[in-house]
Amino acid sequence: MSFSATTIAQRTAELLYNVTQLNQVTIGAVNGVARGGGNEFLVSLDMRFAVKSHSRFGQPEIGLGLVPGGGGSQYLPRLIGRGRAMEYLLTGKDILAEEAERYGWINKSFDNSDTMDAYIDEILSLLVLYPASALGLIKQSVNVASRPQLSDTVGDANRFLQAASQPEAQKMIGKVLELTNNQSAGDVELYLGESIPLLYE
Repeated sequence: MSFSATTIAQRTAELLYNVTQLNQVTIGAVNGVARGGGNEFLVSLDMRFAVKSHSRFGQPEIGLGLVPGGGGSQYLPRLIGRGRAMEYLLTGKDILAEEAERYGWINKSFDNSDTMDAYIDEILSLLVLYPASALGLIKQSVNVASRPQLSDTVGDANRFLQAASQPEAQKMIGKVLELTNNQSAGDVELYLGESIPLLYE
């Protein structure tokens, strides 16, 4: 494990943690796939919204012999509960927007992006009315109840690096690259949660 890899992993965990500390309200709007690091970024935000027909979320690291390295295993249980987080973290399965909404992974799902954007605009129209200092103080209060400690997310980054250095993980990463032809726009990538078991055939 190189110093730069260690630095990058820890800085990623720190970056996502710092996002939670911003006084500004952070909102994610998804009309596609948020998986792995993208999902970790998403769950570190204050609110999350998605379009039903196109959006899916997941932490597929287990299929490669890895663990989420950006805090996914820290933020997700606080959103959806321990049992459901275990289900998705240990299987690598994707979740679609409607079910993600029911579980609390995202705040709300919408039939189309126009409806989602209008809903977010309505929230923003209220937020700009209120004192920024009060918004920041409310975020701090909610963080006390719902956010992991920085040391927890940095611990995840270290476990990710430890897992990535194992020969089994290197082999599985190679299989994914072969299965996807090293392309990120194909069906294997789009349906990675369902494709992971193919790595073990």
